[in-house]
Amino acid sequence: MLYILIGGALGGVLPTLAKLASTYVTVPETPLPAIGMLLGLIIFAIIGAAIAFGTGQAEVRQALIAGIAAPGIITNLVAGATADQKHTASAGQPHLTTLWSVGVAHAQDPRNPAAAAAPGFRSVTIDPKVQGGLPANAAIPVTVEIKGPNDTVQRVQIGTVSTFSKPTTLAVPAAADKLRIGDHLVAIDGQNTKVDLGVSTQTTVGSDLLWALGGQRTYRIEKIAPKPTPQP
Repeated sequence: MLYILIGGALGGVLPTLAKLASTYVTVPETPLPAIGMLLGLIIFAIIGAAIAFGTGQAEVRQALIAGIAAPGIITNLVAGATADQKHTASAGQPHLTTLWSVGVAHAQDPRNPAAAAAPGFRSVTIDPKVQGGLPANAAIPVTVEIKGPNDTVQRVQIGTVSTFSKPTTLAVPAAADKLRIGDHLVAIDGQNTKVDLGVSTQTTVGSDLLWALGGQRTYRIEKIAPKPTPQP
């Protein structure tokens, strides 16, 4: 009986181990799994052993096959729940990542790069350089401070960085000489400014647990480091 349980448990973890091997062979720079992956493997081992025992398997080979088939039930359930969650999130606007909390006024046309060519505006191109996986449903607020009457200062949000696989170009009022990306101040120099934005991401226990159970692996932003790039 012990060998039947071991065979079922081994079968339960084999599909996930095969997925891990495929991931790290094809994309070696993939971040290492968090402890959530280990929890997922333990769950699959228990399910595989339980299915092998419950179906009355008499041979280790049959127990192994039963264990391999068992996690498919959980994988399908998790994949369906993840798809529903993604559909719900896509129906709304990208949320601001919890690393930043800003109270700002919004420019009338904050995300239109063409506005940079209009009088009184210039452009800033923010180019993310991600270390780790690409974050999903995250947005880094980009604001400027503009002096008003009586030396008052108004913080205006000119847009967000929510696409991390390509640069984002934003229109900046000419009166602003500094840009705030998240909590970092960046000097604006000239008509066109380029900023390399270092973005470090991390997985979470919950994210890697869902990944082990068949969901999609997600990443959260750990820290950012903007650095202006000199323009010719």
